[in-house]
Amino acid sequence: MQATVPIASAGATVDAAVGAGARNVDGPNLSLSDQSATYADALKLAFADAKAKAQAIAAASGLTLGGAQTVSEGGGQPTPLPYGFDAAALPAKAAPPIEAGTQAVQATVTVTYAAG
Repeated sequence: MQATVPIASAGATVDAAVGAGARNVDGPNLSLSDQSATYADALKLAFADAKAKAQAIAAASGLTLGGAQTVSEGGGQPTPLPYGFDAAALPAKAAPPIEAGTQAVQATVTVTYAAG
């Protein structure tokens, strides 16, 4: 079984699952609410970075940067980092604390430019 809940409810949801007899809880698995828009922004930044580097290389070699000839995309999705806590320090019957953290969204582009 799988459940999607707001992060504020995640600890109580895990606690309820265990209380209802769950013997194996895998998660929570945290993800961005809008991964596609965030990844698209990362791609735009990666392309701008590639172009800036190509312009610097062209200028250093006495060439003029032309248009992009090929563009290929590749990259990773966010990887949530686990948040550890000391279960022994929790009061009895308390839901496990689940706290928001940060996620890095990475995008990689390879661009081949014309130069002259």
